Amino acid sequence: MNPEVTSAIAVGAAAAAVWLGIAPHRLRPRGDPLWHRAAPLLRLIAGRFRSVTVRARDAQIARTLPAVCTLLAVCLEAGLPLRNAVDAVAEAEQGPTAAALRRLAAEIRLGVPERDAWTDLGERQPALAGLARELRHASGTGVALAPVLRQHAREARAACHASAQARARRAGVSTVLPLTVCFLPAFLLVGVVPVVGGVLARLFG
Repeated sequence: MNPEVTSAIAVGAAAAAVWLGIAPHRLRPRGDPLWHRAAPLLRLIAGRFRSVTVRARDAQIARTLPAVCTLLAVCLEAGLPLRNAVDAVAEAEQGPTAAALRRLAAEIRLGVPERDAWTDLGERQPALAGLARELRHASGTGVALAPVLRQHAREARAACHASAQARARRAGVSTVLPLTVCFLPAFLLVGVVPVVGGVLARLFG
């Protein structure tokens, strides 16, 4: 499902659930128990859609992470400070990764210490927690950041490859049941029923 559509559905379901939970009683139909039954259901639906949205966002961040780490490394090797490299990559990228980096850069410009800003980034975006942790440690020890970023890019690329293989295996397994449901009735109708019908015709004919 498209992440934007999922987000819209989740927001709508959440709003309905909140309204059902906190709206004044005078706005609800009197004596109608449907309101009391619908509110928990809508909260459950909103929670499910929120989890789907979060998983989609994390997957998109994971896909772009190798390129982001490589671009940050290139900017640092060209002589840019880390905060300027973050600005440049945020402008070049799109999606949730770029939004997270733009917020990080804005916090640093407002005076938040870089170590604290990276810590906050890792807490807000679990998919970026590893990168934030490594850059927070490396920036405080004077270690060259470009090699750290290139190593993280390799690890992120390997993780993406492993995740893609796992999805491919799950897809193969998940198609077995639908194929069985589709082909088994056809096999019975085309292969078994005529044989059984012919035998019965000979026995009772």
